[in-house]
Amino acid sequence: MLNKLGKLLKYEFRFYFRILPPIYLIIMLIALVIRFQGLSLRNYYMPEKYLLVMLSGAIIIAMSVITIILVIQRYTDNFLKDAGSLMFSLPVTVWALLVSKAIAALCMILIGFLSVMVSTVISSIGTENWDFILNFIPKNPNDIINAVAAILLFPLQQICLFYAVITISYMLPRFRNQAALIMYFLVMFFIGQFTFRVIERSAEDIMPLIRSLTSFIFVALFFCITGFLLKRSYNLE
Repeated sequence: MLNKLGKLLKYEFRFYFRILPPIYLIIMLIALVIRFQGLSLRNYYMPEKYLLVMLSGAIIIAMSVITIILVIQRYTDNFLKDAGSLMFSLPVTVWALLVSKAIAALCMILIGFLSVMVSTVISSIGTENWDFILNFIPKNPNDIINAVAAILLFPLQQICLFYAVITISYMLPRFRNQAALIMYFLVMFFIGQFTFRVIERSAEDIMPLIRSLTSFIFVALFFCITGFLLKRSYNLE
């Protein structure tokens, strides 16, 4: 099972690595330029600083949008369109295919996040911004665990939500994109309200744990809904 999953992941990463790594490299190169030019927040009025910061921000936003588009494109092409029908001739289950998609998408999002963090460190180290950044690094082991859980679970929740609403929308004859967008925002509103109500009734010291547990439940729910619909509605197995 693990061997088959590894082979599936190889093809998933090959798809993403054709596009995203150069963007990561550009982000870090701009950070190096900012650092070696000695630019800092106190000189934000300088034209060079303004242009470089704006360029870096625009590329980071573009990277985020491109990553989301690739995640959605990879899923729809391989699961919901005729061109992806050959994938289901592989001797693996729908669940294994879905897991490989989710893991690869999560890894690419985390790599993008890491590239932004590394570029921030590069451009800030040795400047007055460094101490400001250090204040955001958790020192307590429990805080570190909670931070790691949040970094992993929130993007995974979004990925599984994307898959669920897209799968449901493809059951409609028309207006699929609009339906998926509306469902996404409605579900996100529900998640926000539900999480807020649950945390509001929790003790302060266990709030991070409750938040992580809630995210995990939604991840499992969206994943199961997607897998069930793929198997039952699209007869992929």
